[in-house]
Formats: sequence, structure tokens, C-alpha cells
Amino acid sequence: MFAYLSHYGEVNQARLANLLEVAPISAGRLLDRMEEGGWIERRLNPDDCRERQVSMTAAESALDQARHVGMKITAEALAGLSRHESEQLIALLQRVRGNLSRIVDR
Repeated sequence: MFAYLSHYGEVNQARLANLLEVAPISAGRLLDRMEEGGWIERRLNPDDCRERQVSMTAAESALDQARHVGMKITAEALAGLSRHESEQLIALLQRVRGNLSRIVDR
């Protein structure tokens, strides 16, 4: 979620759920916990009071740490694979994810 907020900046809660490919209620529950922890802030959109805008608080350093851990885990997981094999594996996994997303959307 932090990666999306870092990339897209402040977004509304419904769009964030869509980007994460989860039901809005699931995203809402996760955002509740993140807000309680001080990781994000939600505000009413001044132009549309039905909408809630989501933004990160001081979580940028946590995002940097998570990226570092993610890169380390990725390197360990792909150890022993050639660059071509790694790229092929990632492409195949992305196709599988796409297939699963289409099943969920039905």
C-alpha cells in the first residue's frame, strides 16, 4: 500500500482499493489499522464529501526500509538463477497474477 501511495501521492480510498485489487471494505479495514498506527491519514475531499483522500504520514522511512528488505529477499529467492531465468520467472508470475485477477473480477 505504501508503494502505491508513494507512487500516486494522495488518492481516494476507492481508487486505492482498485489499485490494490481488493474490495473497498477490505482496503477500509486495512486503512483503519494503518491510520490507528499513524502510518496514513484520511481526510474528506473538500470537493466531494463522500470521498476520503488517503496520504502517507511520516512513513517514508518505513517504506525505504521495506524496499530494502524486499530487495534482499528477492535477491535471496532468485539466487542461482541467470538474469534471463529471473526475468522469465517474473514474467510468468505476472501472467499467473493476471489470470487470477480476471477470475476474481468475474
